[in-house]
Amino acid sequence: MATYEYTPLDKERSEIRLITLLPPRFGREIHIKLETTVLSDSRIPQYHALSYTWGSKDNRVRIWVEGARGGSSSLDVTRDLEEALQHLRYNNGRSRKLWIDAICISQHDIPERNHQVTRMADIYSSATRVIVWLGPKRDGSGTAIEALTALGSEMQVDWPTTTITPLSGEVYDEWVKKPLPFTSETDDEILLSIANLLKRAWFTRLWIWQEVRLAENKVELRCGHDSMPWDNFRNGILCLQQRDEFKHSKPLGDLLDRILPIISYDRKPLDWYSILDQTTGCQCTDDKDKVYALLSLVHPDDRRSLEPDYSKSTSTSDVYKQLFIHDMEEKHELLLLSHCELGEERIKGLPSWVPDLSQPKKCDTESCSTGSVYRTHAVVQDNSVLIVDGLCVGEIRKIETIPLKASTDMSRQALQIWQLTEPKLKEKKDYVCGGSMIEALCCTLCCNEFSEIYSPSMQSYPDFEKSQDWLLGLTDTENSVYEDYQSQVLHATKARKFFTTKEGSIGLAPAATKSGDRVCILLGCRNPMVFRPNKSGSYKVVGACYVHGMADGEAFSGPMPSVWRRVWYTFPKAGIRRWVLINNAANKMQVEDPRLESLDLPSDWRLQRSRPYEEYENFVDISFSNSNNVTEETGVWYDPRMSLEALKKNGFHLQRERGVQLQKFRLV
Repeated sequence: MATYEYTPLDKERSEIRLITLLPPRFGREIHIKLETTVLSDSRIPQYHALSYTWGSKDNRVRIWVEGARGGSSSLDVTRDLEEALQHLRYNNGRSRKLWIDAICISQHDIPERNHQVTRMADIYSSATRVIVWLGPKRDGSGTAIEALTALGSEMQVDWPTTTITPLSGEVYDEWVKKPLPFTSETDDEILLSIANLLKRAWFTRLWIWQEVRLAENKVELRCGHDSMPWDNFRNGILCLQQRDEFKHSKPLGDLLDRILPIISYDRKPLDWYSILDQTTGCQCTDDKDKVYALLSLVHPDDRRSLEPDYSKSTSTSDVYKQLFIHDMEEKHELLLLSHCELGEERIKGLPSWVPDLSQPKKCDTESCSTGSVYRTHAVVQDNSVLIVDGLCVGEIRKIETIPLKASTDMSRQALQIWQLTEPKLKEKKDYVCGGSMIEALCCTLCCNEFSEIYSPSMQSYPDFEKSQDWLLGLTDTENSVYEDYQSQVLHATKARKFFTTKEGSIGLAPAATKSGDRVCILLGCRNPMVFRPNKSGSYKVVGACYVHGMADGEAFSGPMPSVWRRVWYTFPKAGIRRWVLINNAANKMQVEDPRLESLDLPSDWRLQRSRPYEEYENFVDISFSNSNNVTEETGVWYDPRMSLEALKKNGFHLQRERGVQLQKFRLV
């Protein structure tokens, strides 16, 4: 039997291929038809798009493609896909229209593959339905689907704020404490079945992020012949994740935390910094897809010069470097620098300033964010060296391994925390950047991730005062448990070491950090960074770090006035979260740094309310012109008064206080 030969698609006509899945006539044999059709704004065919796991390419099965004029040819597909087709075909004589990437795209035609990947957003958003295929029925999957369907149908969720409203009319705080119908000891198998469902390989796939997000509410989740609406699944998982009895349970609690980013979304575009942070560790066949699979989820400006290229002439390193440079030049920031981690697993020859997206991040860098972002003037030389401006705020003198392990019980963890902090508290010194050492230690161990830095407050995060009191009360003989704080410490210290600088600062740094490494704060980077100097005068990027006392731009602007505090604020209408400054005494909230209010904005800049919701302000360059020389307004989050030129003109805090000089770092 001849192998099916693809006919080329006409890009100019916006053509795609669709499958007609024929009803069973020959036992298990799968028979399909393949047709070419137009998918455009004016012509949208009816079809279902499949979201599934490819499975092993080594275990392939033959299916049959029937020709328009009789005769047939064959295609080889993975056994996982063949099994999905067995369950998806109708038994009542009807055929079914499907779009499936492995069949509808000629995988060996690189130009076609490049182009069709750019159309994935159109294909999944235009589908009549998106079917999520989790695999065959097993390990209590039917029980899990039944339980999640029932639970998810009892509530509505506002996803930008993850606020649950019970349909019964009950107050949420009371409703969420009520026993679930399947949390008794006799129903433990239901919780086990849910955990088994969440372990399915589909939840680790990278491509699912766009496949389900772009489909809005047209998603159906299927396991064998059991199915449920995607919205009910999302609701049910969120409800379980928010309940106290599951937060620290194993393995369900960890699985719920891992699944939450997949289901917590709306239609608003993301930036590369956020989406790469959320998808780290997700699986894909081609490492280039760490970028290409996410193109449809970022703002059009953030993907403008990024075109899929699966040819051998473009390496994975080229793709990652192109992304970094594009994001730097588009935003005038170094946001992706904090995704870099030094390690032996890195792609050979990849500069240390380019994140190796093929490897999962070991550390959560979002918690290290300073909240203060300044415009970068970084430049790339010879396609291999990044030259950045910044300050060296410390040289690491002492490194300590943090012995915490997830498998250890909470009381044992409390003892380990006491063993780490007790010698430092014995010194009874004030912290070098101000405040007490107990405050510095308390904040450092969890990267300052307290409920108070969020608005609305995050109830799952620890309370600062309670955490500090708990830390002070620890002894080697009596170790009470404060689960919220201990869990946050465990998360923040994962793959990190505790460090002390020669100048007296303390912090958490990547596990690869060594004595002699430098702590640096850069223009355009949200995170303090650890650099390793070499004999040539250049540096390697070790990774992002948390250094206490540098979270609010103190190195450049000095201490934050005590009446102001920085919080992650969720704007309910826009559905976004960003750093703002709050003055409770004056009942004020603003994005403008109060330390810079005495400085004039450059003549072409102003603060303007965002559109269309007008909930917050952005700095706007009113002189920006597009290619047609039509003046348009473009908002940015960095303060134009914190440019390199402005710093040189106005001076900065550490230069005045300690004589620390602004310098250029050559990163290799």
